[in-house]
Amino acid sequence: TPSIPPPPSTGPAVDHHAQHTTPGHMVHGHQPHQSMYSSSVMRPAPTTNTFLPPGTQNPSSMQDISSQMDQMSLRSSIQPSQPQQYPPPQMSPMGFQPPPLASPAFPQTPQLMQQQQGTAPQDQSGASKLNPSAMPRPCALESLPGAPRTLYQRHSAPPGAPPLTNTDYIGIDEGSAIPRFMRVTTGCIGKQSALQIKSGIPFGALSSPFSDVAPGEYQPRVVDMRTEYGGGPLRCIRCKGYANPGFRFMNGGQKFVCNICHHTNDTPPNHVCSIDPGTGLRTDIAIRPEFQFGSVDYLVGSEDYRIRKPRPASYVFILDVSAMSIESGFFQASLSTLKFLFENASQLIPGADAGATVSVITYDRALHFYDCRVEEGMHAKMLYVADVDEPFVPIGGDGFFFSPKQAL
Repeated sequence: TPSIPPPPSTGPAVDHHAQHTTPGHMVHGHQPHQSMYSSSVMRPAPTTNTFLPPGTQNPSSMQDISSQMDQMSLRSSIQPSQPQQYPPPQMSPMGFQPPPLASPAFPQTPQLMQQQQGTAPQDQSGASKLNPSAMPRPCALESLPGAPRTLYQRHSAPPGAPPLTNTDYIGIDEGSAIPRFMRVTTGCIGKQSALQIKSGIPFGALSSPFSDVAPGEYQPRVVDMRTEYGGGPLRCIRCKGYANPGFRFMNGGQKFVCNICHHTNDTPPNHVCSIDPGTGLRTDIAIRPEFQFGSVDYLVGSEDYRIRKPRPASYVFILDVSAMSIESGFFQASLSTLKFLFENASQLIPGADAGATVSVITYDRALHFYDCRVEEGMHAKMLYVADVDEPFVPIGGDGFFFSPKQAL
């Protein structure tokens, strides 16, 4: 290829790349990208404006060729080049770790930040798992000291959720037992059986018929069945449910429908009463507390009402001995409380002087039962039940219950 002779000099030599370099383009010692026409080639600057618009073809002279070359060099120098990203140095010679680069030329991506900190990217699949340490605790939901006591009415509008067990409240019996006497394990129950099965929420009830009421609450009303109603309380013949505000009377009071099993019963003669046609309620409801309140105490004098004589009370204590219970200190606190309770059973356990007995069950992945039918000074035998879906008591006779003294 024949070489093109240099054009005649028409002015002083000028370095065009030095003229068109953008000020401040050098970042951290990184040289900008050199154009295809190196600045070391010295060419005379054009004396006139010979830059041609794009698309101009067939230059007419060597001066036109030089002008097009100058235009290409100008465009390549104006457009900023993308600097190559180099990893930051691990350690400077003086032992000083420089801070991460924060200039726009070095964007800080999460992967780069993890590399700088020396941590590997973590799998996000475990983010959806529940963290037991982050679960809310009842102590975080307690009312502040000095806060006003809440008023709980089951049949208020709109009905509210039952108060927590550690909440200071005043319960009003409007036909349903207050939570001090009867409490369920969940405050929301699905109406449809399919929803109940799909949710899988266990359902249970805690009954405390002789609990102490709080200041400001009424004591359970007493229904004396020893005089006028000597036959005992009104009950359903199928499910043995007691009379309550949910019983619905019909046929002039001669029959009633149980609200538990929906069985239609014949009203005994000593419990028959006329029905108010305006309200559908019994006319003697004002003097029959069992048809007004959810909790009442019955006094019966007939020996035929009971099958056997009352036996001393028996108490079962169930403790969680899982790893988390031990690490949190919950098991140790429960064990200390039981020990104090058994040592002062005569003052703290109702009926202890009359022969009340106790039993202790522990559980983690299985159920642990204890047989205290051993000689004095020997440890109780522990029995495991691994089937927690259909558990059973592996101890018969008097081995399951024992006195508080034996429990120590």
